[in-house]
Amino acid sequence: FNPASSKLLKSYSKFLVTHPLETKAGTAAILAAAGDAIAQKSSDASKDYDPTRGASFALFAAMYTGAFQHYWFGWENTKLSFVAAELSPALALFFASSAAVLPTAKLVLNQFVVVPFLYMPLFFALTGYMAGLTQEESLDRAKQMYGQILVRNYWYWLPVQFVQFALIAPEWQIPYVCGASLIWTIILSSASSATATPAETAAGAVAISTSSVEAADLPAMRV
Repeated sequence: FNPASSKLLKSYSKFLVTHPLETKAGTAAILAAAGDAIAQKSSDASKDYDPTRGASFALFAAMYTGAFQHYWFGWENTKLSFVAAELSPALALFFASSAAVLPTAKLVLNQFVVVPFLYMPLFFALTGYMAGLTQEESLDRAKQMYGQILVRNYWYWLPVQFVQFALIAPEWQIPYVCGASLIWTIILSSASSATATPAETAAGAVAISTSSVEAADLPAMRV
């Protein structure tokens, strides 16, 4: 599947090829800011929009989702199968045994290594800073919420990201993730305004990219 077949997206597709890092970082930042605006409005419509918080999410999205994942997904898409072949001929045969094996391997590596050991600590560090928490308070919060957040992350992102690795063209994977994150934020924001507590909203919001944490009902950043 390649969205570039649509005439409306040809210009964007061209930028993904000619300026991939800048285009992906910009896409991540814009959608992260949009997701945070939705989350802020949903959590408390009486409060004014906090541009500092929005800018912080946008910056983090540009760096993590746009820049880091540009290189990380690039490595998975081009090098993982070769690394497997170098490690073991049997592993190489296993990777070649089915069209679903390689996408599943990418998914497992991303969701069970990168997300719990890189993204989650960054999530708690950023949102703890935004909430004005000390390092100790942020750590206590992480201990209380880590498992719940990770389970909700898997509920949504395991199928979404399998589609990413199995069907989405490599240059479109980060825009796809950003779009999926924005949809997830809207779902969570809508649900939280009616039924969920702030903690539940925060627990459901984290995922593979920054805009997926924007539904977290956090106190405004202290400036």
